[in-house]
Amino acid sequence: MLPLYKNLLAPYPCSVSEKKENYISLTERHLQAVWLEQKYMRPLMTADGEPIKVISPGLWNTEAGPDFLKAHLKIGDKELKGDIEIHLNDASWYAHKHHEDERYDMVVLHVAFWVPANQNPIISRCGNQVRTTHLENYMTIPLARLVQLIDLDLYPYKRFTGSGQCSQSLFKNLSEEKIEKLFSSAAYWRCEKKVEYLQSRFPDRTMQLAGGIAMALGYKHNAEAFIDLFAALLRYRDLSEHELLAIALGCCGFFEERFVKWEHSNSYRQLRLLWWGKKDEADFQADLRLDHIRPLNHPVRRLAYMAKLLQDPRMEDLWFKLINIWCDFASKDFSSVGTRIIKQQLLDLVPDYQDPYWNSHFLFEPQSGGHAISFIGKDTKAEIVINVFIPLLQALVKESGNSKWWESFQHLYHTFRGITTSKSRYLQHRFFGNSPKAAILNTARLSQGAYQIHKDFCLHYEASCEGCPFVKRYHDSV
Repeated sequence: MLPLYKNLLAPYPCSVSEKKENYISLTERHLQAVWLEQKYMRPLMTADGEPIKVISPGLWNTEAGPDFLKAHLKIGDKELKGDIEIHLNDASWYAHKHHEDERYDMVVLHVAFWVPANQNPIISRCGNQVRTTHLENYMTIPLARLVQLIDLDLYPYKRFTGSGQCSQSLFKNLSEEKIEKLFSSAAYWRCEKKVEYLQSRFPDRTMQLAGGIAMALGYKHNAEAFIDLFAALLRYRDLSEHELLAIALGCCGFFEERFVKWEHSNSYRQLRLLWWGKKDEADFQADLRLDHIRPLNHPVRRLAYMAKLLQDPRMEDLWFKLINIWCDFASKDFSSVGTRIIKQQLLDLVPDYQDPYWNSHFLFEPQSGGHAISFIGKDTKAEIVINVFIPLLQALVKESGNSKWWESFQHLYHTFRGITTSKSRYLQHRFFGNSPKAAILNTARLSQGAYQIHKDFCLHYEASCEGCPFVKRYHDSV
């Protein structure tokens, strides 16, 4: 089932090469944001070595055609006014057939990210050679950091508000059985990519599991920062829990002057004193996004959880406990009772902690919340199971080569319900419009498949679907 989705990606020109790919991937929309703000990069030069001065980046185009209109540049000693087209790589110019489209006749600069192995000219429909620059060598921050910093929702990019072309040209006429097969294949592919990412960060399954939990604590916007911080804090595991938390808070900048509002808290002041005694040893800095975060989900609380996780001697046993739970389930025939039991066992396996301070405080507020506050709720535990436990279990099953285990895994994965979010509702409408088929994404497995298709295809063509190869590639592959 997995090759079905993998085959759709094989020729995809916008996919980042495997050796450079980060699970939190770069898209053209990230590059459009960089171009608009002219941030995070040194002065540019064309591929031919001419200096580029951006007098105006142009107007962000929310319709079909070049990404920016009416830009004003000085390249070398010539001033140019025209349009800007942005891609991940040079090949996309031809893959999207811009060389045959009159709307791209006024493009004066083609901005790509990756430097090609072999430089080929970018030619417009009217035969003009378009100057090109490649951002890869001009970035001032790491790629993963760039993706983390840019909130695409803040930019004037018109999201596609209706259903996608695939809704009418593919899914409307496709049977639910074939839709399920496609989305399941994408979900299994997504699991593989998650495991590959965790493998790139940690050498063994035990630490991959713990690192995955730490990453999940950061939610979407701080996931990368949290896994980086977890890896950096591993060397301090011999310190006390409070020292670990102090270092984590200090590395995230929570003892800077802008957080003077927490000065009244004895706990805060004590942690700051611990940080002052350790900050010369800490050479890691994490920049967190703090906007639109509810107090219950604030990174400070998640850092307190991370400090406990690092100190927890049971962390070393989590992977073996997960294997034991799985082996017990896979050795039995399917039953609704057995499935309910393993799902609850997996949720219970996610560490939960008690703390006299954090079980009664959201942050460093003067008064306690007056009632018990858990570190992580049921939804967060469910997300950890779906996004960490399930991918690692899939890797275990694949490595075993046991066909019965694979059948059991498919059954288990399919029984998890999806977590309803604004993103999941958006994807239901994008892929299925008002069709009752949208309900197929109510399972975790198929909704994960939808997330992956959106990541690999929709993000690159979200404004109008124009040029998206998804439908054609599906038809060509079956």
